[in-house]
Amino acid sequence: EAEIHRLQDYIQLGIVTSYLWRSSYLAEELLGHPTEIQLARPDPGVHVRQIRSLDDWLKTNPFAEIVEDLQNTPQMKRHRDIERKAELFRNSAYYCSKRAEGTLPEYDSELDAA
Repeated sequence: EAEIHRLQDYIQLGIVTSYLWRSSYLAEELLGHPTEIQLARPDPGVHVRQIRSLDDWLKTNPFAEIVEDLQNTPQMKRHRDIERKAELFRNSAYYCSKRAEGTLPEYDSELDAA
């Protein structure tokens, strides 16, 4: 249940982040540093309505069941398998020795830098 509430909080955070992101471009423009990204002016009322709509939707829809159903799809199971294999690889002696030697393939090095 705590994970479901955390996911709901992340969704709301995404809405707030969207507003802040849009506002940052407006601030740049107002400071005389226009960006190449053209967005409509941010309207906090839109984002407040989005959060309220989400809250209303959560009251009438089985969010936990929807998330559970998504977690049990074949794609998510495959994703977890890939994640597990990647973790095993990252903890392997082979990986550690190649990393120490500086001979990891570029793809793996870029993942480490991220």
